[in-house]
Amino acid sequence: DLPAARQLLDTLDPLERNGDRAVGVAMTIGLLEQKPERTIEAGGLTARNYFDDDYVRGPKAWLLAHAYTMAGKPTLAQAQWQEAENVLRQRTRTAPGNWLDDAGLAVTLAWLGATEEAARIMAPLESLARESPEPLRSLYLAYYQAGCGDAANTAVWLEQVVNRRELVTVKTLALDPWWAKVRGKPEFEALRVTADSPDLRSPRQTSASSVSVPDPKSVAVLAFENLSDDKANEYFSDGL
Repeated sequence: DLPAARQLLDTLDPLERNGDRAVGVAMTIGLLEQKPERTIEAGGLTARNYFDDDYVRGPKAWLLAHAYTMAGKPTLAQAQWQEAENVLRQRTRTAPGNWLDDAGLAVTLAWLGATEEAARIMAPLESLARESPEPLRSLYLAYYQAGCGDAANTAVWLEQVVNRRELVTVKTLALDPWWAKVRGKPEFEALRVTADSPDLRSPRQTSASSVSVPDPKSVAVLAFENLSDDKANEYFSDGL
């Protein structure tokens, strides 16, 4: 419900509008509305170049790049992808070994067309993600595969996230520019169909009948130990 989302954003106190979450969500909503000027305007509310929030995590330049592409300004979009690369290379130098920063760099390089370097960076990270899956890792891998134009692998990783993470739902798949390169391809469209099934559309809703509720009359019995100096009290603790 994009109109409702926009209305909620407009009710924020002015002092709250420049936080990572507020700006990142506002920029994303602008992209979903297909109104890149709103994304660019929201990006101007903060000088921070990286959003460090559970809802929106990554370089601000990612969202600006998509906005300028949507606005038909490829030169400005390219400059934003390069800005994202600079931000992430700096982060990897400052704090090496961070999965998200390394993967974010691979994502950025893929969207810049530097697919060989991106693949070298992403290969070991993908192995780690398979061993220790996390929603945000799956999302970054979907971004990467989408940047490479690989619809089949985009669908594989995105299936693990869609309808399970904020701003990534079956409805946003048709609107989010992250999927522009794979939208319309059979594997991606198949995912959109399966993700719209009732079972996947609301995975967080669990029926009451499927939840195991403990019997309110249940009693837990624990053994007592005689901690006194009088060993004659052993029978007492045993009795309890």
